[in-house]
Amino acid sequence: MQLPIRSSCRRGLCGSCSVVLVKGTLDDVCSVVEDGKVYSCKSYLLSDAEIHIKYT
Repeated sequence: MQLPIRSSCRRGLCGSCSVVLVKGTLDDVCSVVEDGKVYSCKSYLLSDAEIHIKYT
């Protein structure tokens, strides 16, 4: 399933698209992870996943 995730810059700079990956596998080469948060605009999943999205 695809979910819309809010983002501002769409380049992995602002952090507005960050989510917490609970389950799943990321491509190590093509993913941006900072402080335990995954930048969804610049990351690629290799499996089904469970994520937590903060909507405010």
